[in-house]
Amino acid sequence: MKTFSCSYRRKAFSRANASRCNAELLCYDGDLPAPYWYNENKDKFKPIFKLEADLSSLWDTLDRGTSLFEVILNPTFRPYKYLVFDIELKFGTTEVEARIKWEENGIVKYGPAKIHWLE
Repeated sequence: MKTFSCSYRRKAFSRANASRCNAELLCYDGDLPAPYWYNENKDKFKPIFKLEADLSSLWDTLDRGTSLFEVILNPTFRPYKYLVFDIELKFGTTEVEARIKWEENGIVKYGPAKIHWLE
């Protein structure tokens, strides 16, 4: 099984705003080697699946006073928080698994993520 991970930093203004994370995995389907940049050959990238994760457990850690979020004021003086997490994909021989990963007080924690396959 091979694991791939990508880090995300997401701005949220409220718990409701932070509760869902959606991402899409694209596959390159061109004749030439895959380009380094997506915008070099956009029409040859096709979505394989959409990933959905509930980030509310990370929001709850803020209520316990951890440092997962930074409270920052934007130009409109509306407070927001940054949520820092990874999306991990595990590729086996016949299946793909997904989960979110974050660190809380030096301890690595995991949460579920759903894969919605596209036709």
